[in-house]
Amino acid sequence: MIRNLTVVLLYAATVALVSCSTMSSDLGMGSKPPPSGTLQQNSMTVTAKVISVDAVKRTAVLQGPDGDRFTVKVDPSVQGLDKVKAGDTVSATYFESLAYEVKKPGDAVPGVNVAAAGRAVTVTSTIVGLDEKKGTVTLQPPDGGDPVTVKVRDPSKLKQVKKGDLVEVTYTEAVAIGVEEKPAAQ
Repeated sequence: MIRNLTVVLLYAATVALVSCSTMSSDLGMGSKPPPSGTLQQNSMTVTAKVISVDAVKRTAVLQGPDGDRFTVKVDPSVQGLDKVKAGDTVSATYFESLAYEVKKPGDAVPGVNVAAAGRAVTVTSTIVGLDEKKGTVTLQPPDGGDPVTVKVRDPSKLKQVKKGDLVEVTYTEAVAIGVEEKPAAQ
């Protein structure tokens, strides 16, 4: 699964690798910083029914309006988990983002880093090929698999990167849940 996620993150990062604007020397900076930016940010809010709560594991199984069930990890900083019961209605907002940053050799090492509870995954890969005419970048996955070549959105930005540079891509997700007050019985 990590291999598939690595390839997906590499592809997403490379497609937009050089599409975000960067500061130029006419802003008083001697050289352009390596490209970086946020590729995508999404949030979605749904009302869900609590199916079960595991206070020890700090997880809750929720059922969305379409009937699909999903498990959420409840951060230790969240207070009042013991008050949430099966049958409660909660509002769940799901956030995700995909960001990237090009780094010079020595500033990072290729690899995959999965943060606590699997809520953030960072993949760092080496640029092993550039083709300005075709508008493509080739990245070496950190697991040593076959290089991945993808087309970039703005090939003119390829002038800001070179073979040997590293691309660090971070996918982050979070869920915020609020318990809704039950209406008073009439």
